[in-house]
Amino acid sequence: MGRKYHLDPGYVTIPEAANIVKGMLGITNEDDHTHYKKILRGAKKKWFGGKMHGKRMFQVRRVDIILYGEELLEAEKFNLFTFDLAAHQNQGLHDHGQA
Repeated sequence: MGRKYHLDPGYVTIPEAANIVKGMLGITNEDDHTHYKKILRGAKKKWFGGKMHGKRMFQVRRVDIILYGEELLEAEKFNLFTFDLAAHQNQGLHDHGQA
């Protein structure tokens, strides 16, 4: 169980935000820090409503993190769709001897 901080209402810590995004994307690898690093970099640029909490810690708006996770899900679905579509197009070319 992690520490509980007295954050502003509607805000979460960066590790909690990363866990929200990983949960939305279905990532089960606990060692995956990709989203943690992206969210932290964004928070430092004031993305996701990012702001300092104390002297060393950032906090981000939970709503913005959920929107970010939903955008990643949409992008993933689109990438899978275009990959699948491209694979079928290439398969069609190979079937007709055009590739």
